Amino acid sequence: MRIYLADIPEEGLELKGTLDRKIFDLDPNDEAQPAGDIRYDLVARVSGDLLTLEGQLSSPFELRCVNCLERFPYTVEIDPYLAAIEIEGSSSIDLTDQLREDILLDLPSYPRCEEGDEPERICQLSGPLSFESASATPPSGKEADSRNPWQALDKLDSPEESA
Repeated sequence: MRIYLADIPEEGLELKGTLDRKIFDLDPNDEAQPAGDIRYDLVARVSGDLLTLEGQLSSPFELRCVNCLERFPYTVEIDPYLAAIEIEGSSSIDLTDQLREDILLDLPSYPRCEEGDEPERICQLSGPLSFESASATPPSGKEADSRNPWQALDKLDSPEESA
């Protein structure tokens, strides 16, 4: 999406439309995959040596939950969107990379089902894994001691060891 700085009036230039999802250029094996085009509604202004963008961005994705590994829909919504780009004496600026990077940076680092566009969705594996969730009855006695990774260190503090 290239804009020419000479076309931007003093009150700003309204930019509204969509960009093809192909600009993300993500590997098909990536955990995040674009599910639709980018929608933008921006106002561009030139102020000194800066081009400022204000408005809204949104783009649908399909993410993989870090808990259950199921895919779920997630929409990146950046509202308000603000960006400042150095002009550096250019007559035109391509905004594609700026918009692409800002959207990708807004994706969650560790996506979970509950964060998606389906508010009623609950992750099948929500909550921390523990002995209680792994078996019907928690281990006890020698079985619990054999599973205790701190068992050897616990013995170091006991009075029998220090004598």
